[in-house]
Amino acid sequence: MHRFVCVFFLCLLARSLMWLTPAAEAQTSPNVWTWHNDNNRTGWQQNETILSQNSVSQTKFGKVFQLNVQGAVFAQPLALYGVQNESGCSTTCNVVFVATEQDILYAFNADYTGTTTPSPLWRPIDLAGAVNGTYLNCTNNLISPCAVGVINPDVGVTGTPVIDVNAGILYVATMVYFSANSTEEYYLHAVDYKAGKVLASIEINPTFPGSVPIAECGTSNGTGSIGFNASAHYQRSGLLLLNVGTSNKVFVAFAPSGDESANGWLLAYSYTAGPPPVLSLTTTFATTPYGSGGGIWMASAAPASDGSYIYISTANGTFDVSGVPTTSTDYGDSLLKLDPSTLSVTDYFTPADVFTFNSGAGRCSSDDDFGSGGVMLFPDSFFTGHADLMVTADKESTLYVVDRDHLTNHNSPNLIVQELTTPMPVETRQGYWGSPAYWEWNNNGTTVRAIYYSVDATTADHHDKNAPVPMNMYTLTAQGSGPVPGTPSNSTDTKFCGHGGRPTVSSNGAAITSGIVWAVEDSNGDNPPGATQPDCKGSIKPAILHAYNASNLGNGSSELYNSSGLRSVSYPTNFSTPTVFNGMVYMGTQNNSANGGPGQQATEVDVFGLCGQTGQPSCMP
Repeated sequence: MHRFVCVFFLCLLARSLMWLTPAAEAQTSPNVWTWHNDNNRTGWQQNETILSQNSVSQTKFGKVFQLNVQGAVFAQPLALYGVQNESGCSTTCNVVFVATEQDILYAFNADYTGTTTPSPLWRPIDLAGAVNGTYLNCTNNLISPCAVGVINPDVGVTGTPVIDVNAGILYVATMVYFSANSTEEYYLHAVDYKAGKVLASIEINPTFPGSVPIAECGTSNGTGSIGFNASAHYQRSGLLLLNVGTSNKVFVAFAPSGDESANGWLLAYSYTAGPPPVLSLTTTFATTPYGSGGGIWMASAAPASDGSYIYISTANGTFDVSGVPTTSTDYGDSLLKLDPSTLSVTDYFTPADVFTFNSGAGRCSSDDDFGSGGVMLFPDSFFTGHADLMVTADKESTLYVVDRDHLTNHNSPNLIVQELTTPMPVETRQGYWGSPAYWEWNNNGTTVRAIYYSVDATTADHHDKNAPVPMNMYTLTAQGSGPVPGTPSNSTDTKFCGHGGRPTVSSNGAAITSGIVWAVEDSNGDNPPGATQPDCKGSIKPAILHAYNASNLGNGSSELYNSSGLRSVSYPTNFSTPTVFNGMVYMGTQNNSANGGPGQQATEVDVFGLCGQTGQPSCMP
């Protein structure tokens, strides 16, 4: 009996330490080494000691410099603090890394160095050139990623890279075009981020047991294997770095790029230092091996992990699970819990309406993705009866809170902890195409928790005249029918077009006056003469960075700063996620030629910080 009690409490201790580790790392370092700051995908920069609600304002804060790069910046910039022996640094440097759609990787000094256009620390790396190719240019090319047109005019690096800080390696996935035979392939690269050189590259070309169905959304009864077709896939999700057993693995996800006969993939790679250095494919998982679709794109979010399991949501595709999960079942439109060692499905949730949505057409044929947004794991236990929760949302404008210990499979009605529809007039197929951010703070001795979410304004049907919508804040509760209130606690005065604001939160720990929500506005809304409200039909305009008081988005004065009117800011990219690091905010952009405008030769990362004061740079116009 005593032995059982000891083992029980040791398990509890190990479980608590597992959850404390990510928070402890974030508290001691401001590093942004992965998409949305941590593997929980909270988007919470917990160690921002320079920017606060008191220091960020229209007069004290602004654009301070820009990082000129070649190619649009869809991937979130990453940043490391106090890097030693970085090439191009005479002393220890804070470094920001930028990867572009022209397959170029840059490293810049993250601090203001006296110039508004600093030079890279080391010579920019041509990632495609490292394997004797180039980036895919869509100007005269109708290959599937170009034909879809979501990312243009170039397709190179879209998914956010990931950094193994201890090993000194940055991992990045690229699309590479080979003009000699007019083909394209995806590659994964391991880069020495201090020396600025590619250590190893591997072509991504997996196979998996399965069989192609006769019809889209159908199920095959055949046997054999399916292969990976690079031209039919997007690599849009951020990369995941996870310790598995005794070594780190890098996980790369894919989704069909308009060809829904293709499948979703999650691939695990390991790196061996050698000599020679080698990247190796270790584990493969296809979401719909006997069906179609089931892409892992999640609005560019990276797979989430609590250290023990990996969590992903899949897009529209074949769903035919009956009974116990096996490796030969198809998991379209589902939330999956995967064993990182084998990439086998250990549990899943599929919404009850997977076959019935849209008057019986079902989600697959209707293109109503369950996986249109990313998965976020709540970083601590706070809700009674459910210690381990996660949240995601879909194209039906429905938000789902699920117990990670019991995903509940496919049932009618849904048996999860909570689901709620966006509390606003829901236009045709309006839904979520993004991920939330999370913050917790101390208010007079009480811990308060909140998530920040934006619903899509343009809808899956692209009804361009839809009204823009605000970003919502939900203050979480510990008891009741679910942790998320049925209506927002408050909302921004700003109305967002496009896919809404993709929030990031910065704070100095739990200090209430330090919390700031950052979001990038796709500024394509107009206010035509005689209109009662703005709509989302109009020309693309420069991106706008917003900053809000994170403890209350809608008190009338919660907006601390916005960059509206700046002439030096470039144009927005889809799912642009701001990076907050050591007093600076980094916003990736693209030139206007991608949106049909005259554009400019180079794109940039616009960098914002404190300005116009003694010892600080001037604000750029």
